[in-house]
Amino acid sequence: MTQSRLSYAIVDENWKLVANKDFSKCELYDLVADPLESKELSSTQPEVVEELKTLIVEWQKTLPATPSGPVFSALRAENVLK
Repeated sequence: MTQSRLSYAIVDENWKLVANKDFSKCELYDLVADPLESKELSSTQPEVVEELKTLIVEWQKTLPATPSGPVFSALRAENVLK
């Protein structure tokens, strides 16, 4: 997947999903059968992709609208909060 500043990854049981911000690009891997993540399975396992996307969306709903408190390490804060 091309690197993006905003992306998500989730691991659930043997599955790992990596997605960009709007879910227009998703990659799915079976970490048990393919621990090196060499076989991308999103086209053959669309139901798993949808389940994991739903988990990400449900998690997103629990987040505050804007970060509050000490959400960055001191090193990262120096670079992010300038």
